[in-house]
Amino acid sequence: MVLYRCPDGTPFARKWVQGRLNDPVPDYAFADQRNGYREGVETRDGARSVYVLASAGKQAERKVLDPPSNAVINSGFDAWVRTHWSVSNATLNILIPSRLSFMPLSISVLAPADAGERVYRMKLDTWYGFAAPTLQVTYDVAAHRLRRFVGPSDVHDDNGGTQSVRIEFPPDQRLAPPSKAQIDAAAKAPLPPLHVVCKASAN
Repeated sequence: MVLYRCPDGTPFARKWVQGRLNDPVPDYAFADQRNGYREGVETRDGARSVYVLASAGKQAERKVLDPPSNAVINSGFDAWVRTHWSVSNATLNILIPSRLSFMPLSISVLAPADAGERVYRMKLDTWYGFAAPTLQVTYDVAAHRLRRFVGPSDVHDDNGGTQSVRIEFPPDQRLAPPSKAQIDAAAKAPLPPLHVVCKASAN
């Protein structure tokens, strides 16, 4: 469960990932109250589908999903990396919700600046891949835990476009896994009405 907040603390978006431990193709639901954007993967009566809603008032698009081999969905890339730690180069199939389909993703290990880190570079393996944003993730070698994420964010920019972000996960600030009560509380936390506008923090 991820709750996205404005600088003043107001929640504006939420993502809930649901799947088995170390599942590279989990179900998930992402909702952004700034413009009503929705995307996700859900399972109903044994059938899976991917959906996307560009903004409130528009028609949602949906397609039955049949994941190919070496598939990853959303944050499932983390599970794939940790369960394929010895693999240096591979081609995965990543779900692109806006296209309602999987696309080939090349993954390779880069030379790290720190011996205690393992750096992966991920990029769409297509003829137009040069124009697509590259994703780079850095892991702690000893713990196999994510330290840094640099790449496209689930949260779009103010114009609805993809934005690149850098997210740090300092080992000394790692928290214990949330309890069921904490997850339930985050799931029930009310999001503001549509078209919320984030304001700068008073601090």
